[in-house]
Amino acid sequence: MLNVVVAGVVTYLIVLALFRIAGHRQMAQKTPFDLALVLLVAQAAQYGLLGIGSLTQAGVLVVTLVGTDILTGILAQRFRGFRLVDEGSPVLLVAGGRALPDRLSANRISVDDILESGRESAGIERLEQIRYAVIEKSGQITIIPYERPGASVPA
Repeated sequence: MLNVVVAGVVTYLIVLALFRIAGHRQMAQKTPFDLALVLLVAQAAQYGLLGIGSLTQAGVLVVTLVGTDILTGILAQRFRGFRLVDEGSPVLLVAGGRALPDRLSANRISVDDILESGRESAGIERLEQIRYAVIEKSGQITIIPYERPGASVPA
């Protein structure tokens, strides 16, 4: 029984230390890889906690996973090409009040999603009131309306 308690405390301290080393900025910028990392770290820690493998093996695996995440963050900071692959880039979905169907389809976004975001952020009622709509790297839709309320596409 004492082994389980010790394994739990040691695993917790290892994971805590690694996430502190990873830094707040690294953890504040959530990507799909962050979800995968959390799931993988939980799975790796489980081996040590349940006694399936040794605590040392679980610790090495957790350190490897978090270290790989830190390395990809560093590579993304230093190399633009790697950043685009790792994080993606914003995509224009609406231009001049007109939806761009190919881009909507490629990002699995509907016009209703854009209008919902427009209502929430800018009181938009119609697509024609949107100068630009962009899906950001985070997945959030940014709406840039025309300057005047009710303004639409110039004739």
